[in-house]
Amino acid sequence: MDDLLDTAHRLLPEGGRVGLLLASYSLQTQDRACRYNQNWSLQAEMLPRTLFPGLKHPLSFVLFSKDQRRIMTGMALYHEAVDVASMPDRVAEMLRLNPKTWIAVVRDALDRLGGRARLEDIYAEVAPRRPTGNPAWKEQVRKVAARHFPRVALAEYALAA
Repeated sequence: MDDLLDTAHRLLPEGGRVGLLLASYSLQTQDRACRYNQNWSLQAEMLPRTLFPGLKHPLSFVLFSKDQRRIMTGMALYHEAVDVASMPDRVAEMLRLNPKTWIAVVRDALDRLGGRARLEDIYAEVAPRRPTGNPAWKEQVRKVAARHFPRVALAEYALAA
Protein backbone atom coordinates (compact mmCIF):
# COMPACT_ATOMS: atom_id res chain seq x y z
CA MET A 1 0.00 0.00 0.00
CA ASP A 2 2.88 2.37 0.76
CA ASP A 3 4.29 2.02 -2.76
CA LEU A 4 0.86 2.62 -4.29
CA LEU A 5 0.34 5.77 -2.22
CA ASP A 6 3.86 7.03 -2.97
CA THR A 7 3.28 6.57 -6.71
CA ALA A 8 -0.15 8.21 -6.54
CA HIS A 9 1.28 11.17 -4.62
CA ARG A 10 4.01 11.61 -7.20
CA LEU A 11 1.61 11.41 -10.18
CA LEU A 12 -1.42 13.32 -8.89
CA PRO A 13 -1.66 17.10 -9.16
CA GLU A 14 -2.34 19.22 -6.08
CA GLY A 15 -5.97 18.55 -5.15
CA GLY A 16 -5.86 15.06 -6.68
CA ARG A 17 -7.50 12.19 -4.83
CA VAL A 18 -7.32 8.43 -4.65
CA GLY A 19 -9.92 6.25 -2.92
CA LEU A 20 -9.10 2.80 -1.60
CA LEU A 21 -11.20 0.03 -0.10
CA LEU A 22 -9.03 -1.20 2.77
CA ALA A 23 -9.17 -3.60 5.66
CA SER A 24 -9.94 -1.29 8.59
CA TYR A 25 -6.90 -2.51 10.51
CA SER A 26 -4.64 -0.93 7.88
CA LEU A 27 -5.20 2.46 9.54
CA GLN A 28 -5.58 1.14 13.06
CA THR A 29 -2.14 2.17 14.35
CA GLN A 30 -1.43 5.82 14.99
CA ASP A 31 2.08 5.66 13.53
CA ARG A 32 0.92 4.45 10.12
CA ALA A 33 -2.07 6.80 9.91
CA CYS A 34 0.02 9.81 10.94
CA ARG A 35 2.74 8.83 8.47
CA TYR A 36 0.14 8.86 5.67
CA ASN A 37 -1.18 12.17 7.00
CA GLN A 38 2.23 13.76 6.38
CA ASN A 39 1.46 13.68 2.64
CA TRP A 40 -2.31 13.34 2.48
CA SER A 41 -5.58 14.45 4.00
CA LEU A 42 -7.49 11.30 4.94
CA GLN A 43 -11.22 10.69 5.09
CA ALA A 44 -12.26 7.26 6.38
CA GLU A 45 -15.70 5.67 6.31
CA MET A 46 -16.68 2.28 7.70
CA LEU A 47 -18.52 -0.18 5.46
CA PRO A 48 -20.81 -3.01 6.59
CA ARG A 49 -19.16 -6.43 6.40
CA THR A 50 -22.38 -7.95 5.11
CA LEU A 51 -21.83 -6.30 1.72
CA PHE A 52 -19.11 -8.87 1.02
CA PRO A 53 -20.04 -12.32 2.41
CA GLY A 54 -17.14 -14.30 3.82
CA LEU A 55 -14.95 -11.34 4.77
CA LYS A 56 -12.76 -11.88 7.82
CA HIS A 57 -12.07 -8.21 8.53
CA PRO A 58 -14.17 -5.04 8.51
CA LEU A 59 -13.64 -2.66 5.61
CA SER A 60 -13.18 1.07 5.30
CA PHE A 61 -13.32 3.32 2.28
CA VAL A 62 -10.45 5.77 2.64
CA LEU A 63 -10.13 8.84 0.45
CA PHE A 64 -6.57 10.18 0.26
CA SER A 65 -6.48 13.83 -0.91
CA LYS A 66 -3.25 15.49 -2.01
CA ASP A 67 -3.61 18.92 -0.46
CA GLN A 68 -1.94 21.20 2.05
CA ARG A 69 -4.62 20.89 4.74
CA ARG A 70 -3.48 17.49 6.05
CA ILE A 71 -6.71 16.82 7.93
CA MET A 72 -8.05 13.50 9.16
CA THR A 73 -11.83 13.01 8.95
CA GLY A 74 -13.45 10.07 10.67
CA MET A 75 -10.23 9.39 12.59
CA ALA A 76 -9.87 10.85 16.08
CA LEU A 77 -6.93 11.18 18.47
CA TYR A 78 -4.27 9.69 16.18
CA HIS A 79 -1.79 12.56 16.55
CA GLU A 80 -2.44 12.71 20.28
CA ALA A 81 -1.73 8.98 20.56
CA VAL A 82 1.62 9.56 18.82
CA ASP A 83 2.37 12.37 21.30
CA VAL A 84 1.57 10.13 24.27
CA ALA A 85 3.60 7.21 22.88
CA SER A 86 6.65 9.40 22.25
CA MET A 87 6.76 11.36 25.50
CA PRO A 88 9.63 10.74 27.92
CA ASP A 89 9.00 8.03 30.52
CA ARG A 90 9.05 10.55 33.39
CA VAL A 91 6.31 12.65 31.77
CA ALA A 92 4.31 9.53 30.88
CA GLU A 93 4.45 8.49 34.54
CA MET A 94 3.23 11.95 35.61
CA LEU A 95 0.38 11.62 33.11
CA ARG A 96 -0.63 8.29 34.60
CA LEU A 97 -0.44 9.56 38.18
CA ASN A 98 -1.77 13.09 37.76
CA PRO A 99 -4.55 14.05 35.35
CA LYS A 100 -3.49 17.71 35.59
CA THR A 101 -0.44 17.04 33.43
CA TRP A 102 0.53 20.60 32.57
CA ILE A 103 0.53 21.51 36.27
CA ALA A 104 2.70 18.49 37.03
CA VAL A 105 5.11 19.30 34.18
CA VAL A 106 5.50 22.95 35.26
CA ARG A 107 5.90 21.89 38.91
CA ASP A 108 8.57 19.38 37.86
CA ALA A 109 10.37 22.07 35.83
CA LEU A 110 10.36 24.47 38.77
CA ASP A 111 11.65 21.70 41.02
CA ARG A 112 14.47 20.89 38.58
CA LEU A 113 15.33 24.59 38.39
CA GLY A 114 15.75 24.93 42.15
CA GLY A 115 12.20 25.91 43.09
CA ARG A 116 12.24 29.34 41.43
CA ALA A 117 12.72 30.30 37.79
CA ARG A 118 12.08 32.83 35.05
CA LEU A 119 9.43 31.92 32.50
CA GLU A 120 12.06 31.57 29.74
CA ASP A 121 13.96 29.03 31.86
CA ILE A 122 10.74 27.13 32.56
CA TYR A 123 10.07 27.02 28.79
CA ALA A 124 13.55 25.61 28.17
CA GLU A 125 13.05 22.96 30.85
CA VAL A 126 9.55 22.00 29.68
CA ALA A 127 10.29 21.95 25.91
CA PRO A 128 11.65 18.37 25.74
CA ARG A 129 9.07 17.12 28.26
CA ARG A 130 5.84 18.52 26.83
CA PRO A 131 2.91 16.17 27.41
CA THR A 132 1.32 17.10 24.05
CA GLY A 133 2.28 18.43 20.65
CA ASN A 134 0.16 21.55 21.25
CA PRO A 135 1.74 24.36 19.17
CA ALA A 136 0.57 26.86 21.82
CA TRP A 137 2.46 25.04 24.58
CA LYS A 138 4.29 28.17 25.81
CA GLU A 139 0.97 29.92 26.35
CA GLN A 140 -0.23 26.85 28.25
CA VAL A 141 2.89 26.87 30.46
CA ARG A 142 2.47 30.62 31.11
CA LYS A 143 -1.22 30.15 31.98
CA VAL A 144 -0.49 27.25 34.34
CA ALA A 145 2.39 29.11 36.02
CA ALA A 146 0.26 32.23 36.55
CA ARG A 147 -2.72 30.28 37.85
CA HIS A 148 -1.01 27.71 40.10
CA PHE A 149 2.35 29.11 41.26
CA PRO A 150 3.23 32.31 43.11
CA ARG A 151 4.78 35.04 40.98
CA VAL A 152 7.89 36.29 42.76
CA ALA A 153 9.03 38.82 40.13
CA LEU A 154 8.09 39.88 36.62
CA ALA A 155 7.77 36.64 34.58
CA GLU A 156 9.29 34.64 37.45
CA TYR A 157 7.53 31.93 39.43
CA ALA A 158 8.27 29.69 42.40
CA LEU A 159 7.02 26.57 44.09
CA ALA A 160 4.67 27.33 46.96
CA ALA A 161 6.49 27.59 50.27
